[in-house]
Amino acid sequence: MPAVTRTPQTVGSLENINLAGSKAGGGHAGRTSKDQLLQGSFWDTARECAFVVTDIEGSTQLSSKAGPKLFGAIQEIHDITMREAIGQHSGLEITTEGDSFTLAFPYAPQAVAFCIDIQHRLLETAWPHSCAKLPGFRKHVNSKGETIIVGLRVRMGVHWAGDGTVASRLHAVNKQRIFAGPGMQMAQEVCVCVCVCVC
Repeated sequence: MPAVTRTPQTVGSLENINLAGSKAGGGHAGRTSKDQLLQGSFWDTARECAFVVTDIEGSTQLSSKAGPKLFGAIQEIHDITMREAIGQHSGLEITTEGDSFTLAFPYAPQAVAFCIDIQHRLLETAWPHSCAKLPGFRKHVNSKGETIIVGLRVRMGVHWAGDGTVASRLHAVNKQRIFAGPGMQMAQEVCVCVCVCVC
């Protein structure tokens, strides 16, 4: 289950970032079209959103045991799986650092649905046979003999940044969307927690 946090609402504006526009509306997922999300018009005016931060559990040890070639293959499968699901859940990739992703979603239900979807996809992935003996890849079953964990383990943290706690703009040079505000700062704190403990 992903760890979930929420930023309290704040009064005022974020310096140097335009917060004017309509609210994202955390409980009203039907209000934003996919066209708006793809064209970026939703993000131009969004004052609230859900952040998701992910991290491969034990990646340092896993990389050491697997070796660069096998770990590279594992990370490629992980990255492809993540990026396929991000678009399907109307998410936006903000940054990647090593095996950690920071993402934004218009609404909290989309963020949580993304996290659940990823866990199912990882469970169903046909990992290379040489992964079977790696730490974290061992199969675990419940009392009924059903497989509950097998393959790569990815920790996930979800943070809902409330109205007025986040804003974004396009970078002047690379046109990547940049997020700022206390909501984004809290998401970065969630990132630290995800990367150092099992959530």
